[in-house]
Amino acid sequence: MIKTLQITFYFSLFCFELCVGQEITINGMIKDKSGPVVNANIINKTKNTGSFSDDSGNFSIRVSKGDVLEFSSIQHHKKSIEISEEILTQKTGLIQMHLKDYLLDEVEIKKTPLLGVLSVDSKFAKETKREEVMKRLGFNPYIKKKSAIDRKLQSTYSSSGIVPIGLIINALSGRLKLLKKQKELAENEKKMDYINKNFRFHIINDLKVDSTNVDRFIYFLHLDKKFNSVYNKGDMSLIPFLKELSILFKKDSL
Repeated sequence: MIKTLQITFYFSLFCFELCVGQEITINGMIKDKSGPVVNANIINKTKNTGSFSDDSGNFSIRVSKGDVLEFSSIQHHKKSIEISEEILTQKTGLIQMHLKDYLLDEVEIKKTPLLGVLSVDSKFAKETKREEVMKRLGFNPYIKKKSAIDRKLQSTYSSSGIVPIGLIINALSGRLKLLKKQKELAENEKKMDYINKNFRFHIINDLKVDSTNVDRFIYFLHLDKKFNSVYNKGDMSLIPFLKELSILFKKDSL
């Protein structure tokens, strides 16, 4: 009788531990007051894994009881939930997110002599000694400082209408093309550094690109003909672009 009780006890304990540590896939939808939230990040902070919502706001992620999920989006406040027994039983749920309010700080305008100064036409603004001297010498004191590569490019052209012999030599030698290429490479390198700094976590955890391939993936991005136009539109355009290119990149890597 005692032996039977011991076997029953160990079996019950085994079943309890199995249930507590069980990992399952749950599904859900993320919405705000306007409708589905697209490309929201879902991070399992307990297991350090992640996912993101699709075009209909739907998502799926592996969880265990007690895991903490964090939901975030650029336009929304972050939201965290702890996985309960009820959530594991239902295996589905609706996550309601709230939009951030972008309000300008109030500005109080007082009637002071300062208003008169602010309304003065720019042509009556006083010039510095340096600006006065440069104007007398015939230089533009307000010209923006050029980068080293732009100065090299400018040196290959003439300010007059006559084509200088230096430009002909540069064109024949290919130096002009080389300088333009160097400028383009420098600009692309800055863009790739920005993506690596701001989207590396998203690329690894949400887009499932192996951490050892992130640099190669970012280089793959900048080769796409849409890269510059998408980059110039900002982060909101970059997120779906990264998702689209990650699918192609992973196919090519197979």
